[in-house]
Amino acid sequence: MCPGTSLCISQIQLCDGKIDCPVGSDEASCIDSCAAPGDFLCKDRRKCINGALVCDGHSHCLDAGEFQCAHGRKCIDSKLVCDGKPQCQDFSDERDCFIRSKSCSHRGDDKTRCIPENFLCDGERDCVDGTDESDCGPAVLCRDGSLCIPHTSLCDGKRDCPDGYDETFCFDRCPNLGDFLCKDRKKCVERNLVCDGRSLCIDGSDEMGSAAIARPKQQTKPN
Repeated sequence: MCPGTSLCISQIQLCDGKIDCPVGSDEASCIDSCAAPGDFLCKDRRKCINGALVCDGHSHCLDAGEFQCAHGRKCIDSKLVCDGKPQCQDFSDERDCFIRSKSCSHRGDDKTRCIPENFLCDGERDCVDGTDESDCGPAVLCRDGSLCIPHTSLCDGKRDCPDGYDETFCFDRCPNLGDFLCKDRKKCVERNLVCDGRSLCIDGSDEMGSAAIARPKQQTKPN
């Protein structure tokens, strides 16, 4: 809500370079660059976060936002929308509430878009507001800083980062004949260390019952 008025504006109108509130309060507290080197500037330009918190599985940039009641005279926290208790006098916060299904599991972009469950946390932003890729557990930031992808997307044979960074340091074969290639293709383990009671592969595949030593004819390490 614009201070001193009854006007509510959308979250995406804050810090968008255009004055929407009468006195320009929606553009008053926007950040152009972070004060501390290495900090990450959120795309909405309203907050800087410590670089160590980027892709830690928790959303530090996205704000809850507000919902404007249909009569236009009140705004409520968006977390209260569709909670079973009407906060708006016109009950507009409890209208159009949906029951999750396989084809419609998450609604984003101010509830204008609904995506299936398998689109959540897949490393690809399907909602403009990015809510389908928030709170997805530990992740990796692509080299160009444009996208966070889950660890499971590394070395899976599919390019998820725009520049293919997630498929750069992956093994197709072990450089030493007889070594064990971890299932996630991120590491090779010496033959005598397989099934020794200590997991050396990140995914633990060297200690699984099916662990076997492959002997490829030619073994090379990718550049």
